Amino acid sequence: CPDAGDTLIYVLTENNTLLSFYPPTLNFTTIGGLACPDNGGGTPFSMAVDRRGIGYSVFTDGNLFRVDTASAACEGTTYVPGQHGFTTFGMGFVANTGDAGETLFVAEDTYSAGKAPSQGLGSIAIPTYALSFVGPFTPTIPGPELTGTADGRLFAFYTSASGTGSHIVQVDKATGNSLADYPLQVGTPQDAYAFGFWGGEFWIFTAANLNGITQVTRFNPITLSETAATTYQGVIVGAGVSTCAPQ
Repeated sequence: CPDAGDTLIYVLTENNTLLSFYPPTLNFTTIGGLACPDNGGGTPFSMAVDRRGIGYSVFTDGNLFRVDTASAACEGTTYVPGQHGFTTFGMGFVANTGDAGETLFVAEDTYSAGKAPSQGLGSIAIPTYALSFVGPFTPTIPGPELTGTADGRLFAFYTSASGTGSHIVQVDKATGNSLADYPLQVGTPQDAYAFGFWGGEFWIFTAANLNGITQVTRFNPITLSETAATTYQGVIVGAGVSTCAPQ
């Protein structure tokens, strides 16, 4: 783990601002604004961060960009949008269990007013940027975001399709099947959201576009405690954290 000494959660806002978030102090630090090339007017949709601290962000137009989390510099990749019907997707790196590497998993999440179920789980190989389909989520999941852990576990977060509340689901990386389900109180169907795993807890960012404020919630999967931690004045749409982060 080359960046294990000081590992942060990185977040992206809908207006292209990259920030770091340090859970022990609840502090956000602005890194800079993204200026990604030839993005066709797209805006950030989701983000993941690898063990070297390099971020990858899919935009609303389906393009995938490589982001320097130290400077907010952004460059294009050779990823071809629309592979296996994945236009936009939630994304997260997960440590491999059979070797020392990691895998970028993606969950199809094409925005729709009715929060349609995701087509399923896939993975993107780097540096070829070929997307492979793993399988459908069973049971189905609407609008999943993803995060992973250093011990090889994959989790999805989504808000309920109606009413209030949300879920964190542990997902089988080989099949897309749900292994565990943690219901939460935070969230509405209209929220933008992102999440990451840091220090043994999930850090969830939910934002109602009507007021432009992101609520940061911490959830402990052992004690099942859910706590409102802080807020951010802006709409966070993506979060990424290295699997080298404290577990």
